[in-house]
Amino acid sequence: AYNGTLADSVKLSLHEGFYSIYMEDWIRIFPPEQFLVLRFEDFAKNMVNSLEAMYDFLDIPQIEPAELSVVANNNTAEFREVVKAHNPANDFLPETIKMLNDFYQPFLVRFGEIMKNPTKFTWADV
Repeated sequence: AYNGTLADSVKLSLHEGFYSIYMEDWIRIFPPEQFLVLRFEDFAKNMVNSLEAMYDFLDIPQIEPAELSVVANNNTAEFREVVKAHNPANDFLPETIKMLNDFYQPFLVRFGEIMKNPTKFTWADV
């Protein structure tokens, strides 16, 4: 996962999805409770919940619901369109998506175990 020579020699960024490898290194130094991992898909779907989770995790005062809603919903439709338009999966064949899912599955399962949420980080619900 950390071999920069190999990563630089291929056009694919497969190593970037090895979340479990990187997280195992981090939790050797810091306890897992000190990490908040949010999925981009969840953030894009419900920014208010994601922002509230961030405030709670950081133990800082929440902003007023009306203000939070303004922040979260500012250009939300435009944001979602950009996300949708730039989703690389739109350009993949179904066989390629299956191959990538199969490839990453062990790493995602391990990441879910590390984060004590075994199903959330398999992205099966996306």
